Amino acid sequence: MKARWDHENTRSIRKRIVVTGDLKLNSPAHFGNGEVDELTDMPLIRDPKDGLPLLTGASIAGAARSYLREVTLGYFQPEPQDGTSIVETLFGAVLKDKKESREGHLVIDDAIATNYGIENRPGVAIDPVLRTAIPEKLYDTELLEAGTTFPLRFELSLPDDPLVNEKLRAGLALILLGFQSREIAIGARKRRGFGECMVDSWEVETYDLSESDGLLAWIEGRGGRREPDKTLIERLGLKQDPRSRDMRKLFSIDSTFTLDSSLLIRSGSGKADSPDMIHLKSRRGGKTVPILSGTSLGGALRARALRIAQTVNPNKAEKLIEDLFGPKDIERQSRRQPPWASRVTVFEREVKGGYERVQSRLRIDRFTGGAYPGALFEQQPYFGKADTHVKIEVELRDPEETHIGLLLHLLKDLWTSDLPLGGEASVGRGRLKGLCAKLVLKNPGAADETWTIEAKENGRVTITGKTDLLNQYAQSVEAYHGA
Repeated sequence: MKARWDHENTRSIRKRIVVTGDLKLNSPAHFGNGEVDELTDMPLIRDPKDGLPLLTGASIAGAARSYLREVTLGYFQPEPQDGTSIVETLFGAVLKDKKESREGHLVIDDAIATNYGIENRPGVAIDPVLRTAIPEKLYDTELLEAGTTFPLRFELSLPDDPLVNEKLRAGLALILLGFQSREIAIGARKRRGFGECMVDSWEVETYDLSESDGLLAWIEGRGGRREPDKTLIERLGLKQDPRSRDMRKLFSIDSTFTLDSSLLIRSGSGKADSPDMIHLKSRRGGKTVPILSGTSLGGALRARALRIAQTVNPNKAEKLIEDLFGPKDIERQSRRQPPWASRVTVFEREVKGGYERVQSRLRIDRFTGGAYPGALFEQQPYFGKADTHVKIEVELRDPEETHIGLLLHLLKDLWTSDLPLGGEASVGRGRLKGLCAKLVLKNPGAADETWTIEAKENGRVTITGKTDLLNQYAQSVEAYHGA
C-alpha cells in the first residue's frame, strides 16, 4: 500500500489562478437562512461574526455551475456523471456507481456585503381565477437593495495534464464572462427578477508553483503575475473564445410600453402619515423609484396563460402552465415528483416618466348604494404620461412551438391593453399600450431568428422578420393537445 502523499496519488498542481472582482446587484436579491424571525418571514443570512449580509461560496458555486452546464450541455440537460464534462472537471463529481467522487479544481470564497442597504418586500399569493389575494398568504421578504456589492474571489488549481488544464481555463472563462454579461443571477426567485448582478471587470493573478517565487507568493498571500494590458481570455492563457459553442435554446421578448392609465402594485410605506396603499418602490442608483416587480408581472402572465390554455384544451391546460411556470403548489407537487423551476424568466424594471397622486376612496355597499362606515382609505398609484415607459423583458428556456405561441398571445394582450398589471384592474388600473418589441429565438448551431414590432401613429403595427413563422407559433396554441 502506497502512502497517501505519494506523488502518484496527488493531482500534481503546478499553477494557480486567482481571480477577484466586485459583484454588484442590479436588482434586489434574497440570500435566505431558512429561518423565520420576529420581524420578517424570510430574513437574510448574515455572517455570525459581525452580522453583515453574507453571500456564501456555495451559493455562488451553485449559480456558476448551473450556468456552465446550460452553456455547454443545454437547458435541463443532466451532467453525464462520468467525470469527463467540463462542469464535472471544474466543480467535481460523484460518479454514476456512487463508489467514487472527484474533487473539483475551483475554490470560491464566501463574500461579505459592502455598501449594502436592506428593504422589506411584501408578497401575497393571488387566486388565478378570482385575481384576489388568498387569505393567510401574506408574507414579507428581507432583500438586499440593488447596488449592494460583494467582493468575489475564485482560485483555480491547474495540473500538469495539458488537456485538463485547457478545459479548466475554458470553464472558468465561461463563468467569468457570464458574470460580466449579466447572464448569471444569484439567490432566491431568480426567475422572477431577483438577483440580477454584474461584475464590470476581473483581476487575474497567476502563480507558478514550480518556481520558488511563485510558490512563496501564493503561500504568503502576495500578489501573483498580472497582465493588465491583455483581454480576459488572454490573461487566462486561452487562445480562443470558449463562447463559440453555446448549447442554449432561448426565446426572448424585450418590449417597451406606455402606461395608458395608472399602476398600483400595493405596498405600505410604513409611515403613520402616508396613504394606506402606495405603489411599490425600490432603491436604484441611490434613490427610491417606482418599479414593475417580476413577481407581479409573472403572476399576471401565468393567470392569463392559464385562461388561454383552458379555452383551448381544458384537460391539458394545467399541465401546460405548470410546465412553463413551474408547479403551483410545490408542497403538493413534491409528493408526486420533485418540483422544478419555471422555464419563463421575467425581470424587474423601473417605471420611468410618470407621477404619483394621492386619491381618497370610499367603500360602497353594493346592495344599498351607501358608504360603509369607517371604510375611507387613501391610495397613491403611479400615473402615466405621454413619455412614460414601462419595460417588459421575458425569457423562455428550451421553448417548444406551443410555448412560444402562448407568449405571443400574452404579448398581444399586453400590447392591446387587454391584460392589466397590478391591482384594481376593475377600475381601469394597470393597462399598457405597446410601443415596440424585439423578439429573438436562439438555436444552437444556427443563426438567430429576430423579429421587431413597432406601433405606428395610425394605430397599425409593423412587423419585420419571418411573419409566417410567428403565425405558425401562434396557431400552434390552438392546435395544442398536450403530451
